[in-house]
Amino acid sequence: ALALQRQAGNRRLEGVALGQLGEVQRVSGHSAEAGSSFEAALAIHRETGDRRSERATIGNLANLYRDASRVEPAERAMRQMLAWLKETGDRRGEGVTLGNLAALLMETGRLDEAEQRFRDALALLRAAGDRRSEGNVLGNLAGLIRDLGRLDEAERCAEAAVAIQREVGNRRFEGIALGNLAASHRRAGRIEAAARTYEEALALFRELGDRRFEGITLGNYAGLQMERGDLGRSEAFLKAAIALHREAGNRRHEGSHLCAWSVLLLSLGQADAARDRWREGAAILRQIGDTGALAMRQSELREACVRAGVPVFEEATA
Repeated sequence: ALALQRQAGNRRLEGVALGQLGEVQRVSGHSAEAGSSFEAALAIHRETGDRRSERATIGNLANLYRDASRVEPAERAMRQMLAWLKETGDRRGEGVTLGNLAALLMETGRLDEAEQRFRDALALLRAAGDRRSEGNVLGNLAGLIRDLGRLDEAERCAEAAVAIQREVGNRRFEGIALGNLAASHRRAGRIEAAARTYEEALALFRELGDRRFEGITLGNYAGLQMERGDLGRSEAFLKAAIALHREAGNRRHEGSHLCAWSVLLLSLGQADAARDRWREGAAILRQIGDTGALAMRQSELREACVRAGVPVFEEATA
């Protein structure tokens, strides 16, 4: 489509095609290419006065910033989008953007505000009849509620998200919702159900070529393998996940899963390597401001140090 629009000399549609290409590149984990496509699209939108497409591309660029854990520009772009959408009365767009902002707030530890924004987004999307985006928001809300310890509610939310995504044929977000459901099963102690659900999510992401969420799911599944006592498989999953995170520019999960690898290395009796991985992972989480993930990993590490008879790493007490 992009080549055709360039050949035809239609600058407005060339900009639209570039924006669409950028979003395909973003969801498939090609972050650098996506950024270039979005920037080129924005230049054309502004040149041709296509305000609608400009706003859509800024929204996608905000998600790219969020993917790369660039919190400040992501939040700035999302709040700018919200102001525009309220001005134009685009309630559906407001709901989608609120859901994205809520996910960012969750990732940076602002859990109360995140839950309220998720619920505001759900109300707007249900009023607009947007089932696809409703399912997306429900899946993210399930993760937040689980982290707050409301396990039954989280599981119901995740199941509803899976059902909606299957209803609308949104396979990528079906995989994301399955990952949240697997995490709920794991927290509730249903280990085999969690393993089956992680396998289902992984198969979907591999079929779709979604390297970003393949990495996230592998890293989370590694934690389940550790609980099962399969330390070799857990380490293999973590190494593969971290490689995928680096390929996709996913700093948040790179940091979190490096910290998880540190805990695993302590169980394997490799305290020096564990300390090195901890320093790498914790530095990333501090840099991007993910206080929630860091606090969770610090708690896990302290327990692992006690079990291993190793003094708690100084970096895990700050």
